[in-house]
Amino acid sequence: MKTKAVYVVVSGSQDVYFEQAWVSAWSLKHHNRGMEVVCVVDEATYTHVMNSHRRGALAVMDRIVRVTTPEGMSPMLRSRWLKTGLRRHVAGDFLFIDTDTVIVAPLTEIDQLDGVLMMVPNGHCRLADSPERDNLERTFRKIFDQPLKGEKYYNSGVIYCRDCADTRRFYDRWFEHWQHSVRRGVAIDQQALQRTQQELGLITEMDGAFNAQVRFSVRYLMTGKILHYFNHMLPLNDATPFYHSGVYEQVKRDGTISPAVERLILQARENYAVQSYIVAGRELEVRNGNAFRLLRLVYERWPRCYRLLDLICKLPCSLLIRFKKC
Repeated sequence: MKTKAVYVVVSGSQDVYFEQAWVSAWSLKHHNRGMEVVCVVDEATYTHVMNSHRRGALAVMDRIVRVTTPEGMSPMLRSRWLKTGLRRHVAGDFLFIDTDTVIVAPLTEIDQLDGVLMMVPNGHCRLADSPERDNLERTFRKIFDQPLKGEKYYNSGVIYCRDCADTRRFYDRWFEHWQHSVRRGVAIDQQALQRTQQELGLITEMDGAFNAQVRFSVRYLMTGKILHYFNHMLPLNDATPFYHSGVYEQVKRDGTISPAVERLILQARENYAVQSYIVAGRELEVRNGNAFRLLRLVYERWPRCYRLLDLICKLPCSLLIRFKKC
Protein backbone atom coordinates (compact mmCIF):
# COMPACT_ATOMS: atom_id res chain seq x y z
CA MET A 1 0.00 0.00 0.00
CA LYS A 2 1.21 3.48 -0.86
CA THR A 3 -0.61 5.18 2.02
CA LYS A 4 1.03 4.84 5.44
CA ALA A 5 -0.76 4.76 8.79
CA VAL A 6 0.34 7.44 11.27
CA TYR A 7 -0.21 7.72 15.02
CA VAL A 8 0.69 10.66 17.25
CA VAL A 9 1.56 9.75 20.85
CA VAL A 10 2.72 11.74 23.85
CA SER A 11 2.91 9.33 26.76
CA GLY A 12 4.70 8.78 30.06
CA SER A 13 4.88 6.09 32.69
CA GLN A 14 1.61 7.11 34.36
CA ASP A 15 -0.74 6.76 31.40
CA VAL A 16 -1.69 4.20 28.73
CA TYR A 17 -1.76 6.32 25.58
CA PHE A 18 1.18 4.46 24.09
CA GLU A 19 -0.48 1.13 24.89
CA GLN A 20 -3.57 2.37 23.05
CA ALA A 21 -1.43 3.04 19.98
CA TRP A 22 0.23 -0.35 20.39
CA VAL A 23 -3.13 -2.17 20.40
CA SER A 24 -4.38 -0.16 17.43
CA ALA A 25 -1.18 -0.74 15.45
CA TRP A 26 -1.30 -4.47 16.24
CA SER A 27 -4.87 -4.65 14.91
CA LEU A 28 -3.90 -2.68 11.81
CA LYS A 29 -0.96 -4.94 11.00
CA HIS A 30 -3.09 -8.04 11.52
CA HIS A 31 -5.43 -6.94 8.71
CA ASN A 32 -2.96 -4.89 6.64
CA ARG A 33 0.46 -6.51 6.76
CA GLY A 34 1.83 -4.46 3.88
CA MET A 35 0.87 -1.07 5.32
CA GLU A 36 3.67 1.00 6.86
CA VAL A 37 2.97 2.17 10.41
CA VAL A 38 4.62 5.37 11.66
CA CYS A 39 4.42 6.68 15.22
CA VAL A 40 5.23 10.37 15.76
CA VAL A 41 6.33 11.19 19.30
CA ASP A 42 8.02 13.92 21.31
CA GLU A 43 11.50 13.55 22.81
CA ALA A 44 10.31 12.45 26.27
CA THR A 45 8.04 9.76 24.85
CA TYR A 46 10.79 8.48 22.57
CA THR A 47 13.22 8.13 25.45
CA HIS A 48 10.67 6.32 27.61
CA VAL A 49 9.66 3.93 24.79
CA MET A 50 13.19 3.01 23.84
CA ASN A 51 14.18 2.30 27.45
CA SER A 52 11.15 0.29 28.60
CA HIS A 53 8.95 -2.66 27.71
CA ARG A 54 7.18 -0.36 25.25
CA ARG A 55 10.01 -0.98 22.83
CA GLY A 56 8.17 -4.23 22.05
CA ALA A 57 5.68 -2.19 20.02
CA LEU A 58 8.34 -1.88 17.32
CA ALA A 59 7.15 -5.30 16.19
CA VAL A 60 4.09 -3.57 14.70
CA MET A 61 5.43 -0.01 14.29
CA ASP A 62 7.81 0.31 11.36
CA ARG A 63 9.18 3.72 12.33
CA ILE A 64 9.13 6.05 15.31
CA VAL A 65 9.61 9.67 14.29
CA ARG A 66 11.05 11.79 17.11
CA VAL A 67 10.12 15.49 17.03
CA THR A 68 11.40 18.23 19.33
CA THR A 69 8.51 20.21 20.83
CA PRO A 70 8.62 23.61 22.57
CA GLU A 71 9.64 23.57 26.23
CA GLY A 72 7.09 24.13 28.97
CA MET A 73 4.14 22.52 27.17
CA SER A 74 1.84 20.09 28.96
CA PRO A 75 1.57 16.57 27.47
CA MET A 76 -1.85 17.42 26.05
CA LEU A 77 -0.50 20.52 24.30
CA ARG A 78 2.49 18.61 22.96
CA SER A 79 0.14 16.02 21.51
CA ARG A 80 -1.96 18.62 19.68
CA TRP A 81 1.18 20.50 18.60
CA LEU A 82 2.38 17.33 16.88
CA LYS A 83 -1.03 16.46 15.45
CA THR A 84 -1.81 19.83 13.87
CA GLY A 85 1.75 20.08 12.53
CA LEU A 86 1.85 16.49 11.28
CA ARG A 87 2.15 17.31 7.59
CA ARG A 88 5.59 18.84 8.26
CA HIS A 89 6.89 15.73 10.00
CA VAL A 90 5.70 12.91 7.72
CA ALA A 91 6.32 12.73 3.98
CA GLY A 92 3.97 10.98 1.55
CA ASP A 93 0.26 10.17 1.67
CA PHE A 94 -0.92 9.11 5.13
CA LEU A 95 -3.92 7.96 7.11
CA PHE A 96 -3.79 9.53 10.58
CA ILE A 97 -5.52 7.35 13.18
CA ASP A 98 -6.31 8.25 16.80
CA THR A 99 -4.95 5.83 19.37
CA ASP A 100 -8.34 4.87 20.88
CA THR A 101 -9.20 2.73 17.88
CA VAL A 102 -9.21 -0.87 16.71
CA ILE A 103 -8.85 -1.76 13.04
CA VAL A 104 -11.13 -4.67 12.15
CA ALA A 105 -10.79 -4.99 8.36
CA PRO A 106 -8.39 -4.41 5.45
CA LEU A 107 -7.93 -0.77 4.39
CA THR A 108 -7.07 -1.56 0.77
CA GLU A 109 -9.41 1.11 -0.66
CA ILE A 110 -7.34 3.89 0.91
CA ASP A 111 -5.01 4.26 -2.08
CA GLN A 112 -8.03 4.73 -4.39
CA LEU A 113 -9.77 7.54 -2.48
CA ASP A 114 -10.43 10.51 -4.77
CA GLY A 115 -10.04 13.36 -2.28
CA VAL A 116 -6.85 15.01 -1.06
CA LEU A 117 -8.08 15.60 2.51
CA MET A 118 -10.92 13.42 3.77
CA MET A 119 -12.66 12.92 7.12
CA VAL A 120 -15.93 11.62 8.57
CA PRO A 121 -18.53 13.97 10.11
CA ASN A 122 -18.53 14.05 13.91
CA GLY A 123 -21.16 11.65 15.23
CA HIS A 124 -22.00 10.58 11.65
CA CYS A 125 -24.49 13.42 11.38
CA ARG A 126 -24.95 16.96 10.11
CA LEU A 127 -24.00 19.78 12.44
CA ALA A 128 -27.66 20.82 12.63
CA ASP A 129 -28.56 17.37 14.02
CA SER A 130 -25.72 17.11 16.52
CA PRO A 131 -26.74 17.02 20.21
CA GLU A 132 -23.51 18.95 20.87
CA ARG A 133 -24.34 21.75 18.42
CA ASP A 134 -25.06 24.51 20.94
CA ASN A 135 -21.85 23.86 22.85
CA LEU A 136 -19.82 23.63 19.64
CA GLU A 137 -21.20 26.91 18.35
CA ARG A 138 -20.67 28.66 21.69
CA THR A 139 -17.05 27.49 21.94
CA PHE A 140 -16.29 28.36 18.33
CA ARG A 141 -17.57 31.90 18.79
CA LYS A 142 -15.57 32.25 22.01
CA ILE A 143 -12.36 31.35 20.15
CA PHE A 144 -12.79 33.02 16.78
CA ASP A 145 -15.40 35.77 17.39
CA GLN A 146 -17.50 34.50 14.49
CA PRO A 147 -20.28 31.94 13.98
CA LEU A 148 -19.64 28.29 13.24
CA LYS A 149 -20.73 27.64 9.66
CA GLY A 150 -21.05 24.64 7.39
CA GLU A 151 -23.32 21.64 7.06
CA LYS A 152 -20.76 19.22 8.50
CA TYR A 153 -18.51 19.31 11.56
CA TYR A 154 -15.67 16.91 10.84
CA ASN A 155 -14.04 14.55 13.33
CA SER A 156 -10.23 14.63 13.32
CA GLY A 157 -9.84 11.12 14.75
CA VAL A 158 -9.14 9.64 11.31
CA ILE A 159 -7.70 11.77 8.50
CA TYR A 160 -6.77 10.73 4.98
CA CYS A 161 -4.18 13.21 3.67
CA ARG A 162 -2.34 13.27 0.37
CA ASP A 163 1.06 14.90 0.14
CA CYS A 164 0.42 17.98 -1.98
CA ALA A 165 0.63 21.76 -1.80
CA ASP A 166 -3.05 22.15 -0.84
CA THR A 167 -2.84 19.85 2.19
CA ARG A 168 0.43 21.40 3.35
CA ARG A 169 -1.24 24.82 3.24
CA PHE A 170 -4.27 23.44 5.10
CA TYR A 171 -2.12 21.96 7.88
CA ASP A 172 -0.15 25.21 8.21
CA ARG A 173 -3.38 27.16 8.72
CA TRP A 174 -4.78 24.51 11.06
CA PHE A 175 -1.64 24.81 13.19
CA GLU A 176 -1.97 28.60 13.27
CA HIS A 177 -5.65 28.49 14.18
CA TRP A 178 -4.94 25.91 16.89
CA GLN A 179 -2.29 28.19 18.41
CA HIS A 180 -4.87 30.99 18.45
CA SER A 181 -7.36 28.61 20.08
CA VAL A 182 -4.85 27.79 22.83
CA ARG A 183 -4.38 31.49 23.51
CA ARG A 184 -8.15 31.72 23.94
CA GLY A 185 -8.13 28.86 26.44
CA VAL A 186 -9.25 25.94 24.23
CA ALA A 187 -6.51 23.35 23.68
CA ILE A 188 -8.38 20.76 21.61
CA ASP A 189 -7.84 20.80 17.85
CA GLN A 190 -11.39 20.30 16.53
CA GLN A 191 -12.54 23.92 16.58
CA ALA A 192 -9.37 25.06 14.82
CA LEU A 193 -9.96 22.37 12.20
CA GLN A 194 -13.47 23.71 11.47
CA ARG A 195 -12.14 27.27 11.25
CA THR A 196 -9.58 26.13 8.67
CA GLN A 197 -12.28 24.29 6.72
CA GLN A 198 -14.45 27.41 6.68
CA GLU A 199 -11.50 29.32 5.28
CA LEU A 200 -10.14 26.83 2.73
CA GLY A 201 -12.93 24.28 2.19
CA LEU A 202 -10.56 21.46 1.33
CA ILE A 203 -12.07 18.60 3.38
CA THR A 204 -14.38 16.16 1.63
CA GLU A 205 -16.40 13.42 3.29
CA MET A 206 -14.95 9.94 3.70
CA ASP A 207 -17.05 6.79 4.10
CA GLY A 208 -18.11 6.44 7.74
CA ALA A 209 -16.60 2.94 7.85
CA PHE A 210 -13.14 4.51 8.11
CA ASN A 211 -14.07 6.26 11.38
CA ALA A 212 -16.90 4.24 12.91
CA GLN A 213 -17.70 6.29 16.00
CA VAL A 214 -19.48 3.53 17.85
CA ARG A 215 -20.31 5.70 20.85
CA PHE A 216 -22.57 7.85 18.68
CA SER A 217 -23.95 5.37 16.17
CA VAL A 218 -24.21 1.59 15.73
CA ARG A 219 -24.74 1.98 11.98
CA TYR A 220 -21.11 1.22 11.16
CA LEU A 221 -20.37 -1.30 13.91
CA MET A 222 -20.62 -4.32 11.61
CA THR A 223 -19.40 -2.70 8.39
CA GLY A 224 -16.78 -0.38 9.88
CA LYS A 225 -13.09 -0.78 9.19
CA ILE A 226 -11.79 1.42 12.00
CA LEU A 227 -13.75 1.40 15.27
CA HIS A 228 -13.26 4.65 17.20
CA TYR A 229 -14.16 4.44 20.88
CA PHE A 230 -13.68 7.91 22.50
CA ASN A 231 -12.87 5.90 25.64
CA HIS A 232 -11.68 8.94 27.63
CA MET A 233 -15.31 10.11 27.68
CA LEU A 234 -16.83 6.87 29.01
CA PRO A 235 -15.38 6.04 32.46
CA LEU A 236 -18.58 4.33 33.64
CA ASN A 237 -19.51 2.50 30.44
CA ASP A 238 -18.71 -1.22 30.39
CA ALA A 239 -20.44 -1.99 27.08
CA THR A 240 -17.12 -3.09 25.56
CA PRO A 241 -13.62 -3.58 27.03
CA PHE A 242 -12.35 -0.80 24.77
CA TYR A 243 -14.54 1.84 26.42
CA HIS A 244 -12.16 2.03 29.38
CA SER A 245 -8.50 1.51 30.20
CA GLY A 246 -8.48 -2.10 31.44
CA VAL A 247 -7.23 -3.63 28.18
CA TYR A 248 -4.42 -1.11 27.91
CA GLU A 249 -3.42 -1.48 31.55
CA GLN A 250 -3.16 -5.23 30.91
CA VAL A 251 -0.79 -4.57 27.99
CA LYS A 252 1.22 -2.28 30.25
CA ARG A 253 1.48 -4.92 33.01
CA ASP A 254 2.37 -7.72 30.58
CA GLY A 255 4.73 -5.64 28.48
CA THR A 256 3.25 -7.26 25.37
CA ILE A 257 0.03 -8.03 23.50
CA SER A 258 -0.91 -11.27 25.23
CA PRO A 259 -3.06 -14.01 23.63
CA ALA A 260 -5.98 -12.86 25.83
CA VAL A 261 -5.70 -9.29 24.54
CA GLU A 262 -5.32 -10.57 20.98
CA ARG A 263 -8.66 -12.35 21.33
CA LEU A 264 -10.34 -9.16 22.55
CA ILE A 265 -8.92 -7.23 19.60
CA LEU A 266 -9.97 -9.82 17.04
CA GLN A 267 -13.48 -9.97 18.52
CA ALA A 268 -13.89 -6.21 18.77
CA ARG A 269 -17.16 -6.20 16.82
CA GLU A 270 -18.73 -8.88 19.03
CA ASN A 271 -17.39 -8.34 22.55
CA TYR A 272 -20.17 -6.04 23.72
CA ALA A 273 -22.02 -6.69 26.95
CA VAL A 274 -25.26 -8.66 26.61
CA GLN A 275 -27.07 -5.84 28.43
CA SER A 276 -26.28 -2.96 26.09
CA TYR A 277 -29.09 -0.84 24.74
CA ILE A 278 -29.54 1.09 21.52
CA VAL A 279 -30.77 4.59 22.39
CA ALA A 280 -32.27 6.71 19.62
CA GLY A 281 -35.11 9.13 18.81
CA ARG A 282 -36.94 10.69 21.75
CA GLU A 283 -35.05 8.49 24.20
CA LEU A 284 -31.80 9.93 22.89
CA GLU A 285 -33.13 13.45 23.50
CA VAL A 286 -33.62 12.51 27.17
CA ARG A 287 -30.12 10.95 27.26
CA ASN A 288 -28.57 14.15 25.90
CA GLY A 289 -30.61 16.48 28.12
CA ASN A 290 -29.35 18.44 31.11
CA ALA A 291 -31.54 16.46 33.54
CA PHE A 292 -29.81 13.22 32.59
CA ARG A 293 -26.38 14.85 32.76
CA LEU A 294 -27.15 16.10 36.27
CA LEU A 295 -28.34 12.64 37.31
CA ARG A 296 -25.17 11.04 35.95
CA LEU A 297 -23.04 13.61 37.79
CA VAL A 298 -24.81 12.75 41.06
CA TYR A 299 -24.26 9.04 40.35
CA GLU A 300 -20.53 9.57 39.74
CA ARG A 301 -19.77 11.89 42.66
CA TRP A 302 -22.36 11.04 45.31
CA PRO A 303 -23.53 7.43 44.80
CA ARG A 304 -25.37 7.33 48.12
CA CYS A 305 -27.35 10.42 47.21
CA TYR A 306 -28.17 8.81 43.88
CA ARG A 307 -29.50 5.66 45.57
CA LEU A 308 -31.62 7.81 47.91
CA LEU A 309 -32.94 9.84 44.99
CA ASP A 310 -33.71 6.66 43.09
CA LEU A 311 -35.67 5.34 46.09
CA ILE A 312 -37.63 8.59 46.44
CA CYS A 313 -38.56 8.46 42.74
CA LYS A 314 -39.83 4.88 42.91
CA LEU A 315 -43.37 5.67 44.12
CA PRO A 316 -44.16 8.63 41.79
CA CYS A 317 -42.67 6.69 38.89
CA SER A 318 -44.95 3.69 39.62
CA LEU A 319 -47.99 5.95 39.88
CA LEU A 320 -47.23 7.68 36.59
CA ILE A 321 -46.79 4.35 34.81
CA ARG A 322 -50.06 3.06 36.28
CA PHE A 323 -51.88 6.28 35.35
CA LYS A 324 -50.57 6.05 31.78
CA LYS A 325 -51.99 2.53 31.44
CA CYS A 326 -55.44 3.61 32.65
